[in-house]
Amino acid sequence: MAAQTEKQFKLLHGDEQKWSKTTRAVYEHLFAGKRRIVAANDNNVSEQSMYSFIKNNEHKHLKQAQVLEDAIAYQESALEARNETI
Repeated sequence: MAAQTEKQFKLLHGDEQKWSKTTRAVYEHLFAGKRRIVAANDNNVSEQSMYSFIKNNEHKHLKQAQVLEDAIAYQESALEARNETI
């Protein structure tokens, strides 16, 4: 499975203006190149909360990726069935 992109992260977590401190810290760590401790301190959150968020984010990302993969397979099977009837 491919690594999560910045755009996928933003889609998964919604409006940036409404992000929690932890969401912002993880974003800075994953996509702005900040070390985890620096992002945690800058956003006044613990590294432990960031670790938990990252694990949950990975789970959400993989779940969404599986939904997409299933949808593509579903669409392809429908197209194959349609082509067989033509």
